[in-house]
Amino acid sequence: MAQERIEAPIPGKIVSVAVSAGCSITEDGEICVLQSMKMQNPIMSPVEGTVVEVKVVPGQTVETGDLIAEKGEHNVQKNPDCQSRRNCLQSGKRVP
Repeated sequence: MAQERIEAPIPGKIVSVAVSAGCSITEDGEICVLQSMKMQNPIMSPVEGTVVEVKVVPGQTVETGDLIAEKGEHNVQKNPDCQSRRNCLQSGKRVP
């Protein structure tokens, strides 16, 4: 499987980021929250995989189609800091 681009579906402001590079994420796991028109919209992963790179930070403004993150296969280099947050990521809950 090649890397998959996760793009902003609408313009808005990144409120929070739930993953970091090397974290595993399941299908429908939250990547970030995007605020648009005073509504907070969770951006979910369309398929499971490992986050290769996160391109946004909280407070950043994005336009439709801007790159939010890239995902790859599960065997991509793992981030040991994600292990304590793994259950939250796999359940799709927001990581504190």
